[in-house]
Amino acid sequence: MDTVGAPVLISEQPAFRLGLVSDYGKAALTDLAANRRVFDRLDWWLVEEWAASDAFIAIGREQQLHGAMLAAPVALDDINRLASARADVAWLRWCAIRDGVSATPLVRNMLQACRVALQQAGARRLMCVTEPAHWLTSYLRDLGFRHVDDVVTLALRRADWRADPRALCPAPEIHARPAKTSDMSVVLGVDARAFDPEWRLSAQTFVRAWRVASVLQVAEWAGQIAGYVLATRFGDEAHIARLAVSPDRQGQGIGSALLHSALGRLLDDGAVQSVTLNTQSSNAVSLALYRRFGFQPARPRLRVMSLTLESAPESAPDRISPG
Repeated sequence: MDTVGAPVLISEQPAFRLGLVSDYGKAALTDLAANRRVFDRLDWWLVEEWAASDAFIAIGREQQLHGAMLAAPVALDDINRLASARADVAWLRWCAIRDGVSATPLVRNMLQACRVALQQAGARRLMCVTEPAHWLTSYLRDLGFRHVDDVVTLALRRADWRADPRALCPAPEIHARPAKTSDMSVVLGVDARAFDPEWRLSAQTFVRAWRVASVLQVAEWAGQIAGYVLATRFGDEAHIARLAVSPDRQGQGIGSALLHSALGRLLDDGAVQSVTLNTQSSNAVSLALYRRFGFQPARPRLRVMSLTLESAPESAPDRISPG
C-alpha cells in the first residue's frame, strides 16, 4: 500500500507548567526531596514547613512535581505570604530537580518566577551560599549570580584549645550569664545591629535556634545586654551558630569573653571533642578573634553568590516546552 503523502500523527508531550508547591502537596515535596539533585540551606527549618508558602515555586508536568525552588526574604512576618516581607534581601534556600529530568530549563524558569515574585515583594537582592562543585552552582553563575564573598568554616579540637589571655580577665564591666526568655527581644535587637541585613536572623528563625541551643549566653555591660553567643551540640561535636556584639560596644573584649565562656561550657566536661563555627572571609576582625583561640580552617570554603533583582522581568515566564 502506498502511504506517501498520508498524514502522520505525532504525539506531543505536554509542556512543563509553573505553579506553587502547594498545588502538589507535602507528599510530592517529600518525594522530590529524595532525589539526587537537592540544594538545602534551610538551617533551622524543615522543607515541609514551607510547603504552603507562595515563595515556593514548583514546576511539573501531568500532575507530577519535577522541580521546586524556595527563595524567601530574610524576614517574613508570615512564611506563607511573600507580601509579609520586611527585608529587601532574600536567600535561595532550597532547590531540587527530579532524577532523569534536564535541569537547565527548569532552574532557569523557576529562578525567573522567583525573581518576579521577590521583586513584587520589595526584594532587591537574591543571595545564595553554595559549594563550588555543587550541581546548582554552575547554573546560578550562568544565570547572573556573582561571587561576592566566601564562608569560612573553622574548627577547634579540645586538645588544641588555647584561650585568648584577655578573655580570662575580662573588663569588670563585662558580665556573662545564661540568657533568659525575657532577654529574647533585646538579644534579637543586638543581632539586627551586629550583622548586615543579609546575615540577620528573622524572629521566627531566632526562636527556633533558641529552642535547640545547648549554650545561650548574654554579656552585660553596665547592666545592659551588649552581646550574645549561641551554640548547638550534636554528639561529641558542637557548633557556635551565632556570636554577636552590639556595634557601640565592639572592641571592648565582649566577643572574646563570650567565646571563652561558651568554649568552657562546651569543652571542659570532655564530652565535646571539637567545636566549629563559620564566618565570612572578608570579616578580618572575627577571623583574628577565632585564631587567637586556636581555631583552624576545617573545610573547603563556600561561595556567597548574589543576584541583583532590579533588572528582573515584570511578568512571569511563559509556559515551558519539553526538551
